[in-house]
Amino acid sequence: MSQLTESTSISNEKELDLEDDIVGLTYTNSFGINHSQEEFVLLFGNMVDKEGRMVAKLIVTPAQAKRILKVILDNVSKYEEKFGTIAIPEPEEKEEEA
Repeated sequence: MSQLTESTSISNEKELDLEDDIVGLTYTNSFGINHSQEEFVLLFGNMVDKEGRMVAKLIVTPAQAKRILKVILDNVSKYEEKFGTIAIPEPEEKEEEA
């Protein structure tokens, strides 16, 4: 079992226990987001080549979405201080079919 530290926790709790054997734990390499006035919908997918499937869908309040953003920005900053700038590759241009 591992623990989330203050820098990774978006809960109002001091610490959260994180079980290593979470049921449904899966890898994701694709992400989408939508929102309405009342909620944000976070979609996580697993893409292989040009095909994929959605593996998780989270629905959170706008306040929780903002907390998630804050924690992610904080952790990306810490990661880049330790390991260097994260490069984001340019998307590949689609070839036109004849």
